[in-house]
Amino acid sequence: MGKSNWIYLGPNVPQIGLKRNTLYRGSEPPPKLAELIKKKPVLSALFVSTAALSQAERSLKIKGSLENTAQKEMAEIVKTFPR
Repeated sequence: MGKSNWIYLGPNVPQIGLKRNTLYRGSEPPPKLAELIKKKPVLSALFVSTAALSQAERSLKIKGSLENTAQKEMAEIVKTFPR
């Protein structure tokens, strides 16, 4: 990720502590999240800098965009987690 402040735009994933529109600080994601991104790099598109937030939110709505694809991928991954 490499950003010092970033916001998560994907679905809520309480099993690994992700909540949509949460502001994170630091250049490294939490360990559970880093593991998930390592397996599915497209998910990193759901973490954007505060400066890119507006454009990323628009992109989420565009079918086939990187952000839209990542959001769908995360939604599928969430289904595999125990509740």
